[in-house]
Amino acid sequence: MIEEDNTLQRELEEEQLTLDSGKEEGTSKRGKSQSSGEEEIFGDKMKEKNNNELRIIHANINRIPASNEDKKSNLIYQAITKNQADIVGLTEINRYWPKMKDKVRWRQRTFGWWETSKATIGYNTKDSVNTTFQPGGTMLLSIDKPVHRIIETGRDETGLSRWVWQRMKGKREIMLRIISAYRPCIPSTAGPLTTYSQHQRLFDMKKEKREP
Repeated sequence: MIEEDNTLQRELEEEQLTLDSGKEEGTSKRGKSQSSGEEEIFGDKMKEKNNNELRIIHANINRIPASNEDKKSNLIYQAITKNQADIVGLTEINRYWPKMKDKVRWRQRTFGWWETSKATIGYNTKDSVNTTFQPGGTMLLSIDKPVHRIIETGRDETGLSRWVWQRMKGKREIMLRIISAYRPCIPSTAGPLTTYSQHQRLFDMKKEKREP
């Protein structure tokens, strides 16, 4: 049984106003929706997970912090663990990984969080920047049991990191491909660093008449 819920998204957003200064590298404050009433939940409402269930959750996290000391790093771990996630899709990573020091890269910062894990990470390789901040990016994280089923991983062939994926082999040779994808919306004012503008630059350079 596969469950879907927006619990992780909600928990991260509830802490966003206190975790984000709104000043870091062009990010803006985000908080809970101002609309009244309960949030709409799609799929099965999350409950205690059974041993025969595979739980996949997904969230737009509006940045992985640049520092391990940032409170949000621990919040991400707590939210994943609390929700008993086996596979986690994340978007808007907002990091240019080649500029990150080794000690704060994903593998090093999550050392000891789980017995084993496998992260497939995507960032825009066609639009280099001078800092660790780059809007956009995708990640797919498998934790413990699913890791041993992975036979192949991949990323968006254009280098824009619109998606990443992992392919797994289960019992009776059944194959499962899981994708974490992000499509930027058309912004009201598209600055040069927005994900939309990054993608548009590549399409314009290749003379492709299409929107990101």
